[in-house]
Amino acid sequence: MKRMMSLVLVLSFILSLCTFASAEAERRNFEQVNCEKMSEEVLSFVETAEDEDILDVYVIVRDIDEDEVMEAFAVRYPDEYAEYMKACEADIPPEIIAGDREKLEEELLRDNLNKNIDGDLLQAGIEKKREVFREFYNERNEGILNKYIEDDQVIYCGHYAPMVIVHARKQQILEIVKDDLVVGIDQFVDCEMVSCLSTAYQTTKIAYLRDTCGNTGSTVKIGLLEGEYGVPILANPELSSASIAIYPASTNVENEHATRTATILVGSYSGVAPAANLYCRAIGLISEYYEAVEYLLDQGVNIINFSGGRTGIGIYSNEDRWTDHIARQHDVHFVVSAGNEDEMGLHIVTPAMAYNAITVGSYNTHYTATDSDDELSTFSNWIKSETDKAEKPNLIAPGESLYFPYVATDSGTSYAAPMVAGTIADLCSYNYALKVKQTAIGAIMAASSTLKIDGSLGTGYYGDSFAGGSGNYRVENNPQIHQKEGAGKLNAKASRYIVTTAQWWGTTVSASSFPYTQTVYIDSSSNSLTRVALFWLKRNSLSDHYLPIYYDDYDLSNLNLQIVGPNGNVVASSTTSYSNYEIVQFVPAVTGNYTIKVIRVSGTSPLENIGLAVY
Repeated sequence: MKRMMSLVLVLSFILSLCTFASAEAERRNFEQVNCEKMSEEVLSFVETAEDEDILDVYVIVRDIDEDEVMEAFAVRYPDEYAEYMKACEADIPPEIIAGDREKLEEELLRDNLNKNIDGDLLQAGIEKKREVFREFYNERNEGILNKYIEDDQVIYCGHYAPMVIVHARKQQILEIVKDDLVVGIDQFVDCEMVSCLSTAYQTTKIAYLRDTCGNTGSTVKIGLLEGEYGVPILANPELSSASIAIYPASTNVENEHATRTATILVGSYSGVAPAANLYCRAIGLISEYYEAVEYLLDQGVNIINFSGGRTGIGIYSNEDRWTDHIARQHDVHFVVSAGNEDEMGLHIVTPAMAYNAITVGSYNTHYTATDSDDELSTFSNWIKSETDKAEKPNLIAPGESLYFPYVATDSGTSYAAPMVAGTIADLCSYNYALKVKQTAIGAIMAASSTLKIDGSLGTGYYGDSFAGGSGNYRVENNPQIHQKEGAGKLNAKASRYIVTTAQWWGTTVSASSFPYTQTVYIDSSSNSLTRVALFWLKRNSLSDHYLPIYYDDYDLSNLNLQIVGPNGNVVASSTTSYSNYEIVQFVPAVTGNYTIKVIRVSGTSPLENIGLAVY
């Protein structure tokens, strides 16, 4: 009996050693996993959870090779590729010289601006390029899902970006994180996307663009993205003759918010771009945002207007990061409402913190066409939680106490955003190349928004936020561009003037080619005040927030703007070290050629997508 007891004790001891060894081996195995790929929330989960516990996560995949995709695009669709590249590389016709503002109403330059671009073939090129990118992303992302995840665990599979969202068990996370194609895992928390509620086309000069010049958004496709599952009421007389396609879904809810937003975009009477084609998609949760945007890309949209978002944030979130990727890689202009004050305060909503999106705040016109009585809407969001991130909003437009035919008055940044989106559509229909010039549009919007509200004089007049002397320079910690209203108030007439006189550039510059320069002729007798804007895109895949070492991850580059006069002296400069636009204003002392100089202070990207505009 004693022998038996001794044997049992020995076996128990051996088994305990084996258990300890197994646990120790598991711990060492866990330590060998690339823990740096996991966010703090995911790491905490795998350290404490049981094997079968579930966590919803983003899985960030190593990005595809853009050059390889473009080569495939060129081989498969040579004609569309050639037209697409022609538009991307479009040079300003040498016979066009910037100068006399009295030429504003002349239409002689229209043919010059578009004579070398086949609009239909360019649009086909944009859509075929997206098709090829989609095939490459599907192959990579679906490969990860097929390898580790069951079908009923998939929340979202990216078709245009290197990302999937899944319900993952602890053991699946530990396996996924070992994969060399996986560069990061972050926790995903689903939440509701809400609307940002609220026609003042005289103060914005939209009426001039649409009615006098006849720029109505023809050949342009606009995507309307709405929260709270809202879709336009097509029976509304304003929309009866518009070209509108609505994504069929059982969750769709016809509501006034979506109807009013659509009315501003393509309404027969109130529409900024009534000839544009509108594609509508409604969502209710943040998890539906990704698929909805990709649906709109599938329809070939050139502009996406999102009058909604995830409120109470003010940070650079995963949705913002993803939006930056989509905007740059797939040639789409994102316009997003800044959001309206909620229980969290005046924080910019997601995805309006995206660097590559144009974020729009609201002001009140008080039903007059004059500028001096305009006021910033008290509900218009402008606060960001991370002070070193993008300056938002980019500009402001009327969004308070607007009258909508056949309905009523309403207010909100939701109605300011489509005024900007519609203006961009009109500019793209006027010059087709602007469809693929996101940086140029960003610069044009900033350079043309010259009227201010909260400037040093506070009267709303052109340039009033720039005092004389040293105040002509926008420098660090000197808020010449007020944080509440961005570059200023939407001015559609001024933006069209910039396009008409070809005082804009949108190009890609290699890191070794800086400083980058452009020359512009300025007549001092006809330009009492000149404004120059620089806008550039943030280049990233998706993982730069907490994984800076991985493929194609670049922090926002720091670019400065200088204006050098004919005599070689610097007459204006803007040197902020964050955000992605710079603006200067100056009074030209002499007539002649001025040099616009873009200086790269810091940056790790081998290429920079930059845009310039002069007004």
